Amino acid sequence: TGLNEKLKLDFIFTELCLNYLPPLFLHFEFSPFYPSKDSPSFRLCCKWLNFTQLSKLCHKLDTIWYETNHNTVLFDWFQFLSSELFQFLEIKFPYTLNLESPKSFHDP
Repeated sequence: TGLNEKLKLDFIFTELCLNYLPPLFLHFEFSPFYPSKDSPSFRLCCKWLNFTQLSKLCHKLDTIWYETNHNTVLFDWFQFLSSELFQFLEIKFPYTLNLESPKSFHDP
């Protein structure tokens, strides 16, 4: 426990000015019944979002699928992720990165 306490005390926050964040990846597959019955299965991967944020995004992508009345949805997903992500997740700057966050989350 002494080492863990020392590591906690030695942890230093550093503020960096970045022009770009690492990408958010959307991996997807089409089922044979897309788009008439099934949405694409998908997985989101991102180094700077935490589990709660990734889960919330997955839920939103599912909601977009239902709102499109089971039509093609990829463009709508891409548009949302590229245009509305920060507002939807209420991300304000400066943004604190959690380096121990999960790297991916997939829709069940």
